[in-house]
Amino acid sequence: MRNLITNGWARVAAFLSRWQEFVLWLPGLVLLAVIGYVILGAVTALPGNAIQTLAALPVLCAYAGAACAFAWLIKRTYLREIDKGEEQELHDKALRGNEPAKWAILLDRAEWMVLIIVLLYFFRVVR
Repeated sequence: MRNLITNGWARVAAFLSRWQEFVLWLPGLVLLAVIGYVILGAVTALPGNAIQTLAALPVLCAYAGAACAFAWLIKRTYLREIDKGEEQELHDKALRGNEPAKWAILLDRAEWMVLIIVLLYFFRVVR
């Protein structure tokens, strides 16, 4: 009986480890987005245009920071992230005229830009 329980928990842990992005992270991020929208959205609901605009700036910066942080997390988890040494090597090759190295750098930068733009759209403030 004890072995069955231990084996069962090991299977649950293996399942959660394998599918953690969808089982744990996604519901957690949805919950954080809802809580952030309720808390931070309520902060910007001040009367007056000037006060509302000034109050909205830190909130919009927080949304932009969250978008950049999630872009980094997605890039690190699902896409190939180029480390510093490899990036320097690619830049050196690209400066010497190596076309595949140049396209690898451009593709990496395009992935960053697409992720940040998509996540900024996701974190946009709807009024």
